[in-house]
Amino acid sequence: MKIKDITKKAVIVKHDLTLKWVMKVMTDEDVNWALVVDSDWKLIWSIDIVTLLKAIVPEYVWDRDMSVADFTTEKVFKSFINDNLDKLADSFMLENPKVIDETSTVLHACITVTEWRQTRIPVVDADNKPIWIITRRWVRKYLAKQMDL
Repeated sequence: MKIKDITKKAVIVKHDLTLKWVMKVMTDEDVNWALVVDSDWKLIWSIDIVTLLKAIVPEYVWDRDMSVADFTTEKVFKSFINDNLDKLADSFMLENPKVIDETSTVLHACITVTEWRQTRIPVVDADNKPIWIITRRWVRKYLAKQMDL
């Protein structure tokens, strides 16, 4: 089995898209993540639902205990969202990804997913352009298939 057989197509957004457009892409593609590329389509890193929330919710809410969140109304939360719609993707993305290239073995992919505890590992071509993504779900499916389950 080749690495391509345990991957799915990468969902890609440009680094200069706004938070609102990133959310639109993620919604349209029905995923909780997207890979971020620069103007040359080279991988910078990714955005997921957690980084989106951290971009929206002010630090003072994250920095205190959850009681602050308990007293925040839906109207206030909506204002947090509206205040950040134009924030650019490169201001809230995760950085320094662990990646594998398209020639990697399946074993290398499985070890990378578990060793780095990333929920997804981008697969890039020789020019560092993202082409696929491996998730722990795909690793589980691969292992089950190898066990004839």
